[in-house]
Parts: sequence; structure tokens; C-alpha cells
Amino acid sequence: MLDAMRKGAGSWIAKIFIALLVLSFAVWGIADIFGGVGARPLATIGDRKITEADFQEAYQSEMQRLAARFGRRLTSEQARLLGVHQRVLARLVGFAAMDSHASDLGLDITDEAIAETITREPAFRGPDGRFDRRRFEETLRANGLSELGYVYRQRSAQIRAQIRASMLAEPALPDPLLEAINQFQNEARALAHFRLPLAKAGKVDPPDEAALKTYYEENKQAFRAPEYRKLSLLVLTVDSVKSRITVSEADIKAYYESHADSYNTPERRRIEQIFFPDLDAAKRAWKDLEAGKSFLEVAKAAGLKKSDMDLGEVTRKDLADPKVAEAAFSLKKAGDFSKPIEGELAVVIVRATKITPGVTRTLADVKDKVRESLAAERAEALVLDLYDKVEDERGAGATLEEVAKKLKLDHVLIEATDLRGNGPDGKPVKGLPKRRGTLLRTAFEGDVGVELDPVDLPGGGFAWVDVLDVTPERVKTFEEVKGEARKRYIAEAERRALAKAARELVARIEKGETIEAVAKSMGARVETSKPLKRSEVAKGLPRAAVQRAFALPRHGAASAALPGGKARVVFQVVAVTPAPALTPKAAEALRGRLEQELRSDLLAEYVGALQRAYDVRINETVFARVTGQTGS
Repeated sequence: MLDAMRKGAGSWIAKIFIALLVLSFAVWGIADIFGGVGARPLATIGDRKITEADFQEAYQSEMQRLAARFGRRLTSEQARLLGVHQRVLARLVGFAAMDSHASDLGLDITDEAIAETITREPAFRGPDGRFDRRRFEETLRANGLSELGYVYRQRSAQIRAQIRASMLAEPALPDPLLEAINQFQNEARALAHFRLPLAKAGKVDPPDEAALKTYYEENKQAFRAPEYRKLSLLVLTVDSVKSRITVSEADIKAYYESHADSYNTPERRRIEQIFFPDLDAAKRAWKDLEAGKSFLEVAKAAGLKKSDMDLGEVTRKDLADPKVAEAAFSLKKAGDFSKPIEGELAVVIVRATKITPGVTRTLADVKDKVRESLAAERAEALVLDLYDKVEDERGAGATLEEVAKKLKLDHVLIEATDLRGNGPDGKPVKGLPKRRGTLLRTAFEGDVGVELDPVDLPGGGFAWVDVLDVTPERVKTFEEVKGEARKRYIAEAERRALAKAARELVARIEKGETIEAVAKSMGARVETSKPLKRSEVAKGLPRAAVQRAFALPRHGAASAALPGGKARVVFQVVAVTPAPALTPKAAEALRGRLEQELRSDLLAEYVGALQRAYDVRINETVFARVTGQTGS
């Protein structure tokens, strides 16, 4: 099919930002267009369906993108906290809604345009930088997609990109708007200020019994004890069973020998390459190099740009053509170039511009690491074996304590914990896993006598929990909270006294007294800040004070609480510095940021309208299962 299309030049990068469910935007790349075919609908958008297979593939693609961004693979729990599942579903729903709209509008794209896109896709290029059909077919096979299916997906993606491009044409932003925003962001105010401590606000008397009881009755909801649960807990992790694993010296040696490459760092070289139509052209170019011409000059003569030459920093295995790889890694030093190479796909000359030697680690160097890897690997297998045994024992009616005793596993009895993992004393309960969120939610969703499903622990492992007793949430008695109520009462009285004293001082400033005179009467010293923008703070001036200052006229005064509640700051606006006029460069930068925000808002509104128009329905049960929130 592709051969029937016109081959051509061009470039294409489609970025579609979707703002649904979590109002997040995702960039569409090549990994997103390799979708599978599933039979069970996770969501329907009009007459279009999103299957479990579609979701799983998109989810894995997103996880790979995040792994590249963070430098490590995220756990399922981390992905959940980041909202990855919702973001992936939002993107798929947005794509489907846009596809439905495009179909209703009768939009299409030519075969020639699709062919141009495919032939320019970097993932399908061979070592010579040109479209390689073999690599194209291998990539499709690796992703379980036919050429027809791939072209179909490309067509949909390009139509979506064109909708977005036409809808998000450059918006018109009037200059007065830019000036107003510039003024808001860059106007600055200098504040004279002094600190008013609690000692200067007057003495706060502790409450008597009657006053304290009245305070308690009026604020009972502040003295609630959360629900507590008594739990029986069995935890099975790699670390908990690793001590059972024995690793022999022979095992270590055999493992090292079969995995030696994984402990070594291969040599890397930054390689530049010039390719030629035939060997004669390459030989002429090589003579020019020998005569002193630079590599770039020869490349330009061959019709290449500097960016066309650079293969990046690669290992020997990264170079698909073995002849090219051998020549590139045989060069003695950085700056050397090869003779013409008749490779499998093209005739080339290569040059090494940087050489990073490889590192070889002996068994002695990595022995401890090998032992740890082997132990962890075998412990993972043991965990799965013990998991089945625990489930068998549970199925036979054994308690978790009995199971733990029989299988020699860790069992913990938690006398009382709240949903956050704290005991009645407010301190973290000992014996719970460090990352216990899912485990505690499971425990608090169950009930006494109800067997709960095992919980996957973040980082690997399982936990089983039984609820043995439930202490319902309640309002604590006056006697229980008497001390706490007295502290709260006094703290609130102190804050009121401070606020009252500060208001009186502000009133004196507003009536004409200088802030220096008012501060002196309190035994305080006035300090003056540098001109501050709305987003800035200074020593002695909390953010609330700076924000309040921009609502005051020049010479206006106010106060704000300082952290801890034991002091307030009294301040006066002593200088207002208007924002400097926007330079053409600054105006252009501001306009660019505002246009991007406006485009994002427009796209969010567009996709949201499509969602309403096409009756988007999410199968919450399937979504919960496919995201691991429930059992199968």
C-alpha cells in the first residue's frame, strides 16, 4: 500500500494537547499510534469505542515517556498519585471525540500526504538517513500492527493535527491587555514595617472551667477522634524472605559469566557520517579529506548539512551496519576518519569526534552486587510461591496469624490505627509498611469477619489484612480534651488580642502619625523593604502582607499575621514603582506566553464540548479493573 503512495520530502510533528478529566495535556508521538485491538469497551464516545487493549498500550507508552523523563520506571502507586491512568484515558477520549467530529465534518487527507509523513518519520530511517522499508515493516510487526492499520492511524492523527492547527490560529491580543498584565506583574512597592509581638498586645488570661466548657461545646467538631481499627497483618516482601536464600560461589560465578555485559560499560563514540551515491564519489571525497579539507566541507559538497552527518554518541551495537560499525570503532583517536566503506545499505565515510573508553568490571569488582541480584531474583520467585501457599491456607480457613506461624512469615497485630496510620496517641503505628496507603484504604473499606483481597505493595510484595475490631469515630469527652481545649482557647484569644492591637496601631498611622513614631511607642524598630513585586517576599514580610500591600494606596497601612501566631507585622506602603514600559522583545515574549495559554484554553473548551456532544461514557467497573483498583 505504501509503495502505491507518492514518496516525498517534508517534515511532520503533531502535538495534540488534551484537557479532559484532569485538564492535562499530552504530546502525541509515534509510540501513541501503535494501538492494539480489544474486545471489551472501556469507554464509548458516540459510536466509537476504547478497548482495554487500547488503554493498556497507551498507558505503557506514557509510563515509558515518564521513565525517560524521571530517569527510572515509576511504580503503579506513583503512577496513580500522578494521575497517569486518568491522563491516558483523557487523551484517548479526546482523540476519539476529535475523530468523530472529523468524520461528521467529512474531513480527510490524501494518500500522498500520508506517504510523505511516513517516509520522513525518523523511526523508519536507515543508517543512510533515508526511509528504510525493512525497518518500517519490522517496527510494525514489533508493535503488532499491519501496514493498513498503521496508515489508518496516521490518517486520523494528521486530521486531528490539522483541526488543532486551524482552530488555534494565532489569536489577536490587544496592546492594552499586554500593558495591563505587565503592570500587574511588574509594579513594585516598598514597605516600611515593624513587628508587633504578643507581649505588646496585652495579657491573655487563661479560661476558667465554665469558659472552657462553653468553648468545648461550641467547638465539639474540632475534638473528634477518628475511626480506629484493630488489624491482623501478614506482610510478604522480597526483603522479608531474602534471608532464606542461599547463594553459592558457583552460582555467583555462573551468573556473572552469563551477565558479564550488564556489568560492563561499552565504549561509546560520537560518529559523523557522509554517505555517497557510489564508491567512486566516496574515493574522490576521501582524497579531498587526505588533502586537508575539513569533514564538514566534504559533507556540504555531498549535499549534506551538519545535522545530517551526526549519528550521535553510539556504541558498536547501535550501528546497524556491521561494516560501518567495524570501521567506526577501529579509528585510533578522535578526529580520525575512515576510508570509503561499502556498507550493506550505502557507501559512507565515517569520522569519530569523541571517544569514551568502555569499562570492564571483573567478578571481584561486582561479586557483592551479583550476590544481591541473585538473592533478589530468587526471593521474588519465593514470594510468588509463598503467595500461593498463603492463599491456599486462607482458603482452608486459617487465620493470618496461623498462616504466618505455619509458613514462618512476618505477622503484625495492630491494636489501633486510623486511616492515616496513626495510633490514638497521634504517632505513627509501628509494624505498618512504609507506603501503606492502599493497605489502609483496603482495611477501612472492609469489616470484621470479611476476608479481604491481598494488597499489592508498592515496590513489590503482598500484604493480607483482617479487621479484628472497629472503634467508630466519635466526639471526645470534655475530660479527654481539657488540656487541648485550653491550648486552643488561649491560642485563639492571643490571635484576637494581636489583631485588635494591630488594628489600633494601623488606625494611628492612617490618622497621620508616622510609622516610626508608632513603632517607637511599641519599642520596635522600623525596617524598609526593597521595592517588591506581587510574587516576591522579604524578611519579616509574609506573602499575605505583600499581597495586601497591592490593594492599598500609597501611604496606606495594614497588618498581617506572622508564622506561629505569636506576632503580627504592621506595615505601610511608602513607595510605588510603576512597571517599566515593555520593550519590543519583552512584549513579544509576553504575547507568546499568553497566546499559548489562550490556545490551551480554547482546546480544552473544544474537547469538552465534543465530550458533551458525543455522549462520552466511561465503564467505571472496567476502568477500575484495568487500572488495578479492583480484582479481576
